[in-house]
Formats: sequence, structure tokens, C-alpha cells
Amino acid sequence: MPATRSAATVARSAEPYNKSSHSAPRIMDSDVIIISSDEEDSVAPKRRAAPRNKNKTRAAKEIIDITSTPSDKTSRKGESSRSAAQAKAKADAKEIARQKEALALYEKELERSKAEITKLKNELASEKAKAKASSSGGLSIPAESLDDLTTCEICTCTMWKPATLPDCGHTFCQGCLTDWFSTILAQHLTSNPHYNPNHPPPHIGPDLLRALPQALHPYILNIMQNNSHPPYTCPTCRVAVRNRPVEAFALKNLVHTVAEAKGERPPPSAAPPAPVAGRATRGRAAPPPAPRRVENPWDGFFGKS
Repeated sequence: MPATRSAATVARSAEPYNKSSHSAPRIMDSDVIIISSDEEDSVAPKRRAAPRNKNKTRAAKEIIDITSTPSDKTSRKGESSRSAAQAKAKADAKEIARQKEALALYEKELERSKAEITKLKNELASEKAKAKASSSGGLSIPAESLDDLTTCEICTCTMWKPATLPDCGHTFCQGCLTDWFSTILAQHLTSNPHYNPNHPPPHIGPDLLRALPQALHPYILNIMQNNSHPPYTCPTCRVAVRNRPVEAFALKNLVHTVAEAKGERPPPSAAPPAPVAGRATRGRAAPPPAPRRVENPWDGFFGKS
């Protein structure tokens, strides 16, 4: 039996069927084609095409990026912060080193300036002293130029107690001259053990010797030779010294003046011993002791005068 169609037919699309993208057209009852054929049972129904991109689209939407987690972002931020802090610390260290170098240079410059100021002050004080001396009309003599006059030829030290030899005029300090005479006296006592400077032999002139008996001449000459004075001499010119040295007071004052100008001070002199108080009787104080006689340092060489 032939197929019968209605006036309105349904247009089929060439695209496969997609339920999600296209809505199925509503088929009216009048458009239904009724086929009555014996071969109806033998015709297999057509298989509908499966939707293509529905599941793929869902899968693409459900993908989660696991390469970047919040902890990774935090660690990267921490590393960048540490790098920035390290760079700042290095910059600060360089700045501190630069400031230290600048400070060391400033300190050197300050020390140099202080030394220059001290030098200028000393020069100013010297100029003031010179101006004062010239204005006062006094004679200015450098203290160093007087060293030859104020120092001893033997010990080359300051002559705080200068002693002059009357026989030649040379001057030495008292200590060096006594040491020199002590050596000569010791040698003389070795050959003349009976010599006593406080008991010198009497002076017998030629006239007195001729007046004495001839038999006494050898005895008298022997006594005179054994009791002769030590051969004292000058340490510089070796002239025989027969008279005791004398203290040069004028030179002593000059020595003290020059030493004071150079900032030197004389050695402390030995203070005399304190007198021992006597025993008081019946409320009365003992009489003061007799004044102590100052011994001459030359009595041991030339005898007591």
C-alpha cells in the first residue's frame, strides 16, 4: 500500500540530532505519516547520534590547577621578602663602612689640627717671651750656650757645689774633686803609713838646717820625707795643688739661675740632725745644745785650719 502524505511535511535537518542544543520540534498529528507496509517489521530503526561536546565541556570546566597552591604563593612571597631584606642589609653595611672610613679620616684630620694648634701656641709663647725680653731691654742668652760653664769637666753634670783650685784656677764639682784627692791620698798612705794631715812636719829651712848639728841632718831629712804632703794635682792641667780648694759662690749662683731657666732643680741638701733635748730639772728646760760645727770637706786632705 502506497504512502500517503499530508499537505504539510516535516523538514529534516542534515545535522545530527542534539538534544542539548536544539529543542525537538513538536509534531502535529496531521503531519504524521502512516506507513502500512508488510516490510515495517524488517526496517531497523535509526540510531540517534550521541551528543559530542557535552561531557568534554564539563570536564574542561571541572579541571583544577594543582601547580599553584596558596602555600606556594606564601613561600614565594617570603623568599622575595628575604631577598629584599638581604639586599637592604648589604646596602646598610656598605653605608656603615663608608661612614666609618669618613669618621677615621675626620679623626686624623682632628689630630693633625690639634698638633698644629699646639705648635702655633708654642711659637706664640716663644715670640711673646722674646718680645717681652726685648721690650724690657734685658739681654737674652740661650741656656744651652752656658752648659760649658755650668757643667763639671769630670762627670759632665751640673756643678751644684763648684770648687775652684787656687793654684791653677780650674773649677770642678766638690764631689768629683774629693774623689780625685782621695785616690791620691790612698796611694800616698801606702808608702807613708804614718802620715797624718792634722800633724804636718815642721818646716825646716836651709838656714835652720845649717844651724843644727851635722849629725842630726840625716835624721831630720828622713822625718821630713816620711811626713811629706801627698802630691795633689789638678785633674785637668796636673799642676801641683798645695792649697785647699775654695767654693765659687758667684759661679754657684749662676749655675742655679741657669738650671732654674732650664727647669732643673738642685738635689735636696742633707738636713742637719735635730738636737736631742736634755733632761729637764725641777721644771726648768735644759740649755740648748752648742751649735754644731760644720766640717770642711778639705780637712781630711790638708788638715784642719
